[in-house]
Amino acid sequence: MMKMFRQSLPHKIALSVGLSCLGITALGFVWMTQLIDRDIAEQTRQSLLLFSDSLLASFSAPNPQSGPHSLSEWVEGVASRQEGLKVRIFDRSGKIAFSHDAGERYKSVEKELLQRTLANPLTYRLSQDRARVEVLRQVRAKPACLSCHGKSGPLQPGELLGGIQVESSYAHLRHKAGAYGLLQIISALLLALLAAALTLMFLRIFLLSPLQKITRALEAAREGDFTGRVEPTGTDEIGRVSALLNELLGKLIDLNAHSIDARRELREVKGELRQKAELEKKNRIIEESNRQMTRRFHNLDLLYNFNRSLTSTLDLSQITRVLTQHMTTAFGFPDCSLVLYEDGPKKLRLAAAAGRHAREGMEETLLEIRPGRFAEAVHRGEPVLIRKLGSVVRDDLDELLTPGTGSFLAIPLTYKSRTLGLLCFSRPENDAFSQDDIQLLTSVTQQSAMAILNAQLYQEKLSLSVTDELTKLANRRQMQFRLETEYTRATRMRTPLSVLMVDIDHFKCYNDINGHLLGDKVVQSVAQILQENTRKMDTVARFGGEEFVVILPDQDKTSAAAVADKLRRAVNLTNFPRAFRQPGGRVTISVGVASLPDDAADPFGLLNKSDLALYAAKGAGRDCTIAYENGMDQLSAGHRVVNQDAPKVRRSGKSRP
Repeated sequence: MMKMFRQSLPHKIALSVGLSCLGITALGFVWMTQLIDRDIAEQTRQSLLLFSDSLLASFSAPNPQSGPHSLSEWVEGVASRQEGLKVRIFDRSGKIAFSHDAGERYKSVEKELLQRTLANPLTYRLSQDRARVEVLRQVRAKPACLSCHGKSGPLQPGELLGGIQVESSYAHLRHKAGAYGLLQIISALLLALLAAALTLMFLRIFLLSPLQKITRALEAAREGDFTGRVEPTGTDEIGRVSALLNELLGKLIDLNAHSIDARRELREVKGELRQKAELEKKNRIIEESNRQMTRRFHNLDLLYNFNRSLTSTLDLSQITRVLTQHMTTAFGFPDCSLVLYEDGPKKLRLAAAAGRHAREGMEETLLEIRPGRFAEAVHRGEPVLIRKLGSVVRDDLDELLTPGTGSFLAIPLTYKSRTLGLLCFSRPENDAFSQDDIQLLTSVTQQSAMAILNAQLYQEKLSLSVTDELTKLANRRQMQFRLETEYTRATRMRTPLSVLMVDIDHFKCYNDINGHLLGDKVVQSVAQILQENTRKMDTVARFGGEEFVVILPDQDKTSAAAVADKLRRAVNLTNFPRAFRQPGGRVTISVGVASLPDDAADPFGLLNKSDLALYAAKGAGRDCTIAYENGMDQLSAGHRVVNQDAPKVRRSGKSRP
């Protein structure tokens, strides 16, 4: 048999054709299997992406008859035509809003699935066992979604609503494709066997097998298949032609390989160029993001340091000074001024100013708010931006707060719908305030407003704690503090210190006849007279119901007695309501005087001695001034003496005799 194949050209050609067909069939099977597998994966991915795109598109086209999203019938129809398809739609909390499995609805998806959906806008994944393929994509709000989904809370376009999970059976598709490919391979094998049999039969009949083989090889080469070879059978013409043909086919294969390599290299170069362009674009985006982030971090650091400086004190003047200085130094604004409400909402006081525009003596200036830009800013709580100062008409408030040229920005100091004033900025350039500047300064004014309001409330509480409510004089607590302070200073400086104890004569009689309302007015009037007829360094305090204490630093007993007579005469010359009903026909006062170091060695002893002197003045007929003398201690029998040991002195509700 081997001899027959060696000697018979038709048998050689038939055997060669059969073996070649078998090898090509095997290679084709492997190649086709891989190609089909790749095509299945790509087609599955494209189909799932298109299907998820269709679902997203359906969200923007609500059906008035079937509700906002008529998905059930449409998805079920698609699933019935595509075996193994699974669709789930869930919100951003993971709650399933739609699923083929009715039992899954209104349950929550897996935690890992929800995390992947929130992390990436689009995810395509093939399971490790290559059994299923999955597409996850985010669903974000579009303008058409706001009418429904915005009812439960504020919703902006582009905000995340939930996700879509589309899953398909990849193993089922591969199984079908494998069966189809196997059928094709079997068909190819049968055709190859049939071709070999026919070839052998025709070669045996016509002895044209070598020529047909050469012809087939040339035809295959003409079609682009250069892999075929003609085995030389000898040294005859057919053998030499076969050898030349094989050499030619080999060269053609090399040329084709070089061409393929060149095209592949060209594609790789183009791909690298595209990637380089994309990288450059991403680098520019990253650099811009870094610049913005650096600027934001810088602003946050400035705001933190600024807030720490504001909250380090409750002194209003110090807060205003720190505020304006920070604006010009840390924040870099050339001019800054702070104006606050004063005596109601119709006047503003320039509390502080810093920068080139600040002038000596301009602070503490009072201005009325007239109709205009600033009044509108204060009343509406909105910023005022003047991009070019030279093109606007200026009034008195403008002259104080703004330079003649450049740009200007005023932001109201508002805290919980309460407007405290304005924070004003200016720059020498026109249109020099950007949106970022306005946003930053708005944050600054919010912090400033809170700090200023806290300081104002603290000052009010502090003032109430040391001020008598009726007379607005220092109360007993403040009087005791001032007395101890002046005593310490007088002892250290070796200077005199005097105390006047003042009492309104027959005040109980006035109250009983005229009522307590008029009595309160008399107390207020006497308090005002005492305040107006003493020095700023003196302390006038309300000691009891109708009793007052006047602390006179650097005044000896003689000078203090002269001051007491001055006060007594001022009261005598005042016309009080219904004073004619008083004994003597007018309201009078009695004054007791005591001084350091002549009369006492401690502040409360000094207060007690002035009280004894006042008691003596009452005994002397009232409406007089008596200084303390030795021997007045005997008057203390039956008299309410000030307790020298206790700083808080209490008096009986009864009036003096």
